[in-house]
Amino acid sequence: MKTLLKLGLAFGFMVGFLESVVASDKWWRGEELAWWEWGLAGALPILIGIYLRYFSIFGCGRGQCLTPPDEPKPPASQSD
Repeated sequence: MKTLLKLGLAFGFMVGFLESVVASDKWWRGEELAWWEWGLAGALPILIGIYLRYFSIFGCGRGQCLTPPDEPKPPASQSD
């Protein structure tokens, strides 16, 4: 059940993300937006932040940018 919920939330996020890109494109071209499209266009920066944090390879906290535990760390620089 938990996996199905995560899958549904990810699907809903991606649909919302793509619809907000479409609404932002309409706004950029100067077309008239419905009231709910204004909300989608305004939510695009937030959705981009969520995408970069949790879905992209640049997300923090999952070990992408960390040194592997078996690899020695570089020596610290000493300033005199």
